[in-house]
Amino acid sequence: MIDSQINNGGEQDLDRGEVVWNNRSGTMVFDNTTGKERLHMSHFSGANLSFNNKTTSMFAPNNSQETVNGVKYSTSIGNSFEQVRKNKEQRVFGDLTMISGSPNFFTGPVAENWIESNRQIATSKTGPERNHGGVGNNSGAGFPVDGTPNPTTGVVDGGEWSQNEAQSTVQQQLIDQTEVNTDIESEMGIGGNINLLSCKHVLLQAGTSPVNYDSGLIVPNARAVTQSYNFNKDTGKVDEVKTGVSVYESKDTSSAIPFGDIHISAGTKLKMQSGSGGADITTSGDMGINSTGRVAIGGAEVVIGSGSGGLSAGRVTIVTENDLFFESDEVVTHHAPFINTVADTQNTLVSPLTLMTNDCHIQGDLRVQGNLHVEGDIVTSGDITCNGSTGITVPRGDVVVSGTVGGTVVSLLEVEDALNSLDRSALVVTVTAEEDDEED
Repeated sequence: MIDSQINNGGEQDLDRGEVVWNNRSGTMVFDNTTGKERLHMSHFSGANLSFNNKTTSMFAPNNSQETVNGVKYSTSIGNSFEQVRKNKEQRVFGDLTMISGSPNFFTGPVAENWIESNRQIATSKTGPERNHGGVGNNSGAGFPVDGTPNPTTGVVDGGEWSQNEAQSTVQQQLIDQTEVNTDIESEMGIGGNINLLSCKHVLLQAGTSPVNYDSGLIVPNARAVTQSYNFNKDTGKVDEVKTGVSVYESKDTSSAIPFGDIHISAGTKLKMQSGSGGADITTSGDMGINSTGRVAIGGAEVVIGSGSGGLSAGRVTIVTENDLFFESDEVVTHHAPFINTVADTQNTLVSPLTLMTNDCHIQGDLRVQGNLHVEGDIVTSGDITCNGSTGITVPRGDVVVSGTVGGTVVSLLEVEDALNSLDRSALVVTVTAEEDDEED
């Protein structure tokens, strides 16, 4: 903007040759007043375009249209505001790109420098409060060991460990890092947020037609699993009875589709929150929820299922490299035609009452913290330990144990009536109870 020189106080009040052109279509005004130079064009409909030393303004009483055959550039040195009092539709036949924040984020390693400069502080925060060792879940960095484990169990819990000094110096590290961070953050600028607010609904859609190609193949009767165990009285061993189950094979049929993908990437945290209407995520393909940290799924009722129908593989697989832990204040129920819980060391169910509505076959030891109620046979190749007040109740079926039964004795639920109605030749109880040395 070029300002005119005002030589005296009264000069700004002088009319310096205002020129007005009038005709039927409109008016054009040239105002040469020093310091208030103005060019104003108006149409007889009321439409006008005005230029002065501070503002360029345009008024359209009806429609406004602009067409640019070439490239259009719009730059605002200050803030930019746009107000639409009805609907707005924006059509882009090519790509639509919105960038917020300093261009240094995209043209230089600003973010990478900040992350690297604070890595040591993050390592100090990650470390344990006491030097019992550990490994960072993403970096793989190891932490020192200074102390002794629990003399009884040999584990960290209950051991004697020294204090981790790095934990106590985190505050000072933050203070020392402030000057370095100030220089880096000055290159980041003050902006960068994108706020999308709607008083009603928000629709985010990629593609116009859903693709429902087969994303996998269900192979019936594909894999053999153990259906039951039969005790062979002649050999004194437990024989496995196999059956076939369906298997799902994932197939890539959609990676080459040129439309329909939505990618949301959050450098630090992704948070989604919904009201009482709930949240639904439905897909006809595979779904993955993966994390190198803790994954928590909670609710008034949590249902994890494999689907239903004749085409369903009907399989839920839970895989872990360490503990698989089921805990409930009331009842733990596993319901499926075949339930296989495999552990190299021990299977543990923590519940006041564990209910099994069919046979219970254990390869190894069975340890129950609570009562065990089985509506069928109990077959185990190891020991049975049950800490419940009434022990192990078996309303019907056999108890076949090659090891010992500890904690309490094994009993039938309805002692007299059940025993009288059973085929005694089919009842095989080969156990040694710690509280009763007599063989049943």
